[in-house]
Amino acid sequence: MSGLASTLGQQRLVVLAIVVLTLVAAAVVAPAAPRMLLVLLGAGFGLVLLLRQPSWGLVAMAGLSFTLPLTIGTGTEVSLTAPVLLIPAVALAWLAGSLGRHSVRLRSSPATLPLLSFVGSSVLSLVAGTAYWDPLVHRPANLLFVQLGQIAIFALSALAFLLPAELARDERWLQAATFVFIGTGSIVVLQYLVPGIWSIGGWSIAGQANTAMLWTWLGAMAAGQLACNNRLSAAVRLALAAVLVGSAYVVLVVQREWLSGWVPFTVAVLAVLGLRVWRSSRAATVALGLLLILIAVVAYPQLYEFAGGKSEEETSLGGRLLLYRQTLELVKGRSLLGLGPAAYRHYGFTRWLSLGVGRALYAQPQVSSHNNFIDIYAQTGLVGLALLLWFLFVVARIGQSLLPRYRGDFAEGYVLGALSGLVGTVVAMTLVDWFLPFVYNVGFNGFRTSALAWMFLGGLVPLLNRAPEDTSGPQTGNPFAK
Repeated sequence: MSGLASTLGQQRLVVLAIVVLTLVAAAVVAPAAPRMLLVLLGAGFGLVLLLRQPSWGLVAMAGLSFTLPLTIGTGTEVSLTAPVLLIPAVALAWLAGSLGRHSVRLRSSPATLPLLSFVGSSVLSLVAGTAYWDPLVHRPANLLFVQLGQIAIFALSALAFLLPAELARDERWLQAATFVFIGTGSIVVLQYLVPGIWSIGGWSIAGQANTAMLWTWLGAMAAGQLACNNRLSAAVRLALAAVLVGSAYVVLVVQREWLSGWVPFTVAVLAVLGLRVWRSSRAATVALGLLLILIAVVAYPQLYEFAGGKSEEETSLGGRLLLYRQTLELVKGRSLLGLGPAAYRHYGFTRWLSLGVGRALYAQPQVSSHNNFIDIYAQTGLVGLALLLWFLFVVARIGQSLLPRYRGDFAEGYVLGALSGLVGTVVAMTLVDWFLPFVYNVGFNGFRTSALAWMFLGGLVPLLNRAPEDTSGPQTGNPFAK
């Protein structure tokens, strides 16, 4: 067993070294070499590793999806980023390995049906939206390509959720992916705390990774391990605390005016605390909830000013409410299947819109709802929105069912982190389209980190599929243990 632990530990070190070397090489060489050449070299090297062990793909996604300075133009407003290549590559490597073993079978979960149904509904909405397109609305020549890009975001998000069921059958790969994500996320924190650090060749990770999903999940996963995993060494616990405190400083102080940064992050971290206390004592949970409510009531004036005060209310909140109303107005008469992926932006071109700023009217506004739920409704209608809500509910139930099964180890921290990340994600979805990026707004750039939110939620499935007897006894081969 010690030999196996040593081998797995060496594999993790190799993967982590590859991630770091890839980042450094990309930063140093990118200004002088064609980017596509680097992509081809990295893809070839990575393909060899993935074919040998597809589970390394989870670690690669955790470390590279939001750090690689890769943007592929398409000739439209849409540019492709690293996860668009990473997720299919990992899936194909898994498929090739499964074909080699003559055992192609993807483990299902209660969330599989609503998830795949949601992706299917987006295709149905595309067909319906195209068939019933309003002839008075201009239809750009490249719109179909953009719509397929939007469906690709839906499909790749689903694939990122499904892959961990196969690639993380051994919990240690889930551990490696989690800690690599926290480690690379700490680079973003450091770039804010120490301006200029690791900005090699003009490349700044923070510049492309500063999304609500990064901060929400960095806070949730770090807090989950810190609160629950009693098997961590003192050095790792100290590092996790530093990442958590540093992240809080960035979103609450450096970026305090950005609600999508500090609100979901704060909710996710408080959710970890609440779930941890709830597991210990229900009475203590009620007391904690009442205390937080009391603090919120007493400190409301300060919290109001911290969130931007009257100015933020009139501009940001007022503007959002107008965008909500405008988007819902566009979908009238097409509420069942919506206007089709990415279509409502172009329907907005036919309207005048007041954003409540100096009573100005904007002709042909480039409408984006700035709300993921309204956004999905506008694109896929009541059918797509209902399927998405069903999926989120089922994932929450999966996490809830896992809570009693783990105590004081990585798995407990992961489950609490994923559940809390889901709570923070739902809050973020009400602010902007962070979880399922609208191709014209957050888009593929935001997909760098939203893909990881899907992957970490998918990590609940292999924990669900573990037999009860597998959860007992000490874990072996954990390189982060005491």
